[in-house]
Amino acid sequence: MRRIFLLLCVLLVFLVIATGCLQSPVPQPAPAPVPSSPPPVLATLPPAVVPTTGQQKNVTFSVTSSGNTLNVTCTGGTDAVSLVSLTIQITNYDGTKVGPRTIPNPAIGSSYTFTYQKPPDPARINIIGDFSDGTQQTVLLQNV
Repeated sequence: MRRIFLLLCVLLVFLVIATGCLQSPVPQPAPAPVPSSPPPVLATLPPAVVPTTGQQKNVTFSVTSSGNTLNVTCTGGTDAVSLVSLTIQITNYDGTKVGPRTIPNPAIGSSYTFTYQKPPDPARINIIGDFSDGTQQTVLLQNV
């Protein structure tokens, strides 16, 4: 009897092991979705604003040629005293360019000379002024 009992116990253990190994695995629940962080907000900055009075600056010039030189003179104007610098570029009839040449702290009545190897043939002169209030504008664009 003891043998039968032992045989039944072994058989029972064998069945438990066999049926436990043949069972399909219990499906695991899907992982909870991880909340994603919202996309970063890209801030668009407004364009840089150059201070301006909204009015055309008043600066006057005279342009003369003599021999192999071209003279540019700041003759005045109500805004000439607030000039910080001038940038001058000359375009010749043959397409060549002279400059740009920057003149810091221009003075009223001062003449700025451009020397040529032959008599000058300027077609157009462009002068850009930088002013103490931070504005920049073309103060002379003239066909010569």
